Amino acid sequence: MEEVNDAPVFLSQSSLLQGMVGDDYNNTIDVFDDENDTLTITSADLPGWLSLDGQNLVGTPVSIGDKLFDDFNFTLQVSDGSLSSSRTFNLVILERNEAPLIFVDGNSSVRSIDITL
Repeated sequence: MEEVNDAPVFLSQSSLLQGMVGDDYNNTIDVFDDENDTLTITSADLPGWLSLDGQNLVGTPVSIGDKLFDDFNFTLQVSDGSLSSSRTFNLVILERNEAPLIFVDGNSSVRSIDITL
C-alpha cells in the first residue's frame, strides 16, 4: 500500500496570547505532520516588530499611540516541502498604562504626589 503525503496542520489556536507594549513577546506555534517531515513556517505579512525564529514568534511590540490596544492579523504558512497549509492569526497588543507624571516647576522627577480635592 502506498503512503499518501498529508499536508501539515497548525495545532495552535488562531487567537494568540496577548502581549504588552515594551515587553518581549515569544510564542511557540505548534504544528503537526503525519509523516514527521521537517516543517518550515513562513509569513509575508507579520507586523514590523514581530519575526519568526523557527516555530517561535518573537519580538518587542512598539507603542501603538493613543489606543489602549491594537489587533494584529497575519497569516502563517507551514510546509513540509511538498504540501502546505495556512492559518490567519490574531494577536492583541495592549498599551502599557503608566502612572501619570506631575511636573512641578519643570521637574518631571516627581512620580507621585497625594492631592486632596
